[in-house]
Parts: sequence; C-alpha cells; structure tokens
Amino acid sequence: MRASSTSFSNGFSPLEIRFKPGRRWAVIAWSIALAAITAVLVSGLQPWAKLAAIGVLCVLLTVGAVRGAVNRIADAPIQGLRLMPDQREYRVLTLTDAFTVDQIREVRITPWLIAVNLKLLNQTRPVWVMLCRDQVSADQWRRLSVVLSWAPPVVEPQRDASGQG
Repeated sequence: MRASSTSFSNGFSPLEIRFKPGRRWAVIAWSIALAAITAVLVSGLQPWAKLAAIGVLCVLLTVGAVRGAVNRIADAPIQGLRLMPDQREYRVLTLTDAFTVDQIREVRITPWLIAVNLKLLNQTRPVWVMLCRDQVSADQWRRLSVVLSWAPPVVEPQRDASGQG
C-alpha cells in the first residue's frame, strides 16, 4: 500500500469582493446626525451652547463626509477585499493597489453591517473597513461573514513554553 501525503485544508475558497456604492451609508449618517441634533436641542443647555454644539456637529459631519472617515487608505478609497483564508492571506483593494493585511484586530458582524479593523503591512494607522449589506450580493455577504467569523487568523497567536496564550 502506497503512503500518501495529503495537505489539510480548512475548506475556505478564495473570495474577492468589490464594493458597490450603498445608500444605507447616507441613511445611517443622516439618522445619527438627526439624533445628535435632537439630543442637543432637547438638552437643558443654554441657547448659545445648543447653537455651538450644533455647529460643531455640522462641522464634524461635513469633514467626515468629505474626507471619508472609514474605508480609506492613504487618501485612496477602499474598493474591495481579497480573502484567501487557507493561505492566511488577506488583502484590501483600492483602485490602484492591494494592501496586505498584517493583523485582523477586530470584527463586528450584524445583520446589516460588517465592520473590520485591520492592521496593514507597512502602514502605521489601523484601517476600518465598514460594509453595508446593500454594497455586495447576498451570496458575497454570507461568504464574507462566514470567512470573518470562522477562518483562521492571519497570524497565529504567540504561545509561551507552557502552551498558554
């Protein structure tokens, strides 16, 4: 009988996702803005303090909308993700480049939003990738949430001599 060597695979096929423009971002942003302005208006602040707080909120919302607080790397908008979990290789795609993920710091998955905090190779600041459900197909949404929930980490956690993390 011949001895065979088989390589173990986790069974995750490579996944490349390109984001579509989503309308939910605008709805979420406007909802947060209206809730914040309403909270300021019904608070017990003096009228001048209410106006100042609303002014600050408007400036922050404008700067956030123009600059894009999330889904940007070095002033380039993030266009998608390329995930190869079996090879433990994850990339963030922009229009012109693909950035290698050094570490997945945090993952939050809800029925309507996926938020991933990534540390990229050769980048100092971590990057948040936020994805609304209407930006990808239903199949891509399902596959992405499964990969982010169950796939092996990019880097194995370091263990000490006793085997404890």
